[in-house]
Amino acid sequence: MATTTPTRRKERQPPPSPSWIVDRMHVPLDSLTAHVPIFPIPDNITAESLDPYRKEGPGGKLHNLGVYLNRSSQLKMAFEKAQLATGRKEPLAWLQNVATRWESDEAMFSRALLLEDAIKQMFHDLEGTWEQSCGNVADRPPVLNERLTSQEWKVVGIIQKILQPFKIVSKQLQGRGIVSSARSTCGGLTEYFPAIENLLDHLELAMGGEIVEDVVGDDRRKMLAMVRIFDGLDTATIRLIKVYLRLAWSKLDSYYHG
Repeated sequence: MATTTPTRRKERQPPPSPSWIVDRMHVPLDSLTAHVPIFPIPDNITAESLDPYRKEGPGGKLHNLGVYLNRSSQLKMAFEKAQLATGRKEPLAWLQNVATRWESDEAMFSRALLLEDAIKQMFHDLEGTWEQSCGNVADRPPVLNERLTSQEWKVVGIIQKILQPFKIVSKQLQGRGIVSSARSTCGGLTEYFPAIENLLDHLELAMGGEIVEDVVGDDRRKMLAMVRIFDGLDTATIRLIKVYLRLAWSKLDSYYHG
């Protein structure tokens, strides 16, 4: 039986570095889910200058919210109540991320986006209760510091969209893909390089502000469409996301040609 030997394309050239990316940057690439800040973003982007924003940006706030929910049964009840108030028949548990698993970041972002209305309702209820009781700054619930702005929610949505193809490819290459008469995704060696190629293309498109994703057409059928991802974001936030996208591209390309 003839066998198919996977081949690699010619070495890809990295996307051009924007003028604002500093030379010899030392930002570690753990995943695309570094906690992206909204304001302020340092001009000289280094691991040290970004560390506070990883903890205080959108991803950091969601992580901290999960810590509060896991530590306080009262807050957990308030979260479940908010879910019921916003239309869920059964409350869903929070999915907490861990530092060593990018998949857990994607899961947390997806769950947070699914429960965005409930999270906003919970914060609204907590703040209302505090204001009615006394409104004393010293007694303000500390979890209110983890409330996301509308722009921070947009960043969470962008990161979640960027991570979706990685989630799909990860399952595919682990042999947990879909087998059908039309196409096999069983994690075979012949799927490895095409999958990495697709991810590199995905990152290149994202750096240009677009991604390809499934959308529902007028006939309610799913189809692939080009979707803009940076609309509504300020320039500084777009700049930082592009830095991480380019670092992700470089890391993935090193695996591809390693």
